[in-house]
Amino acid sequence: MERSAFFVQVVRPGQSLIDILCQLEAYGTVDPWMVQARDVLFRRERQAFRRLPKSDAVVFSVETTITPLERLGDEDLLGFAKEVSSWPGEVAVYKGRDVWGQCAMEFCKQKLPKGSVEGLLEQQREVVAFGSI
Repeated sequence: MERSAFFVQVVRPGQSLIDILCQLEAYGTVDPWMVQARDVLFRRERQAFRRLPKSDAVVFSVETTITPLERLGDEDLLGFAKEVSSWPGEVAVYKGRDVWGQCAMEFCKQKLPKGSVEGLLEQQREVVAFGSI
């Protein structure tokens, strides 16, 4: 059995890889107005359970890849923007979109072909409005 999940992290300049991987607080005291695209990391985790044939033991593994937002390809960036825009309000709060969302969506808008993100931003506003009723 496998599953994939992604997370968004905001890092500070000079933060070591071990600090990034073992970050205890998702956003702490990060000021959303200070977040820039270079501070946003896309963290993808692939989790798998495998049963070993000889021993019948179950092994759990996690493969983590961390990619700066600025290095995501257009296809991944568009997928990221679509996913983030579709989150209901409580999911967006849990995932910290209020901290990095504006910066990340502006970056997507600048990097992707004109018009591909604007509709997503409108959808995001509708989802947030609906979720707060």
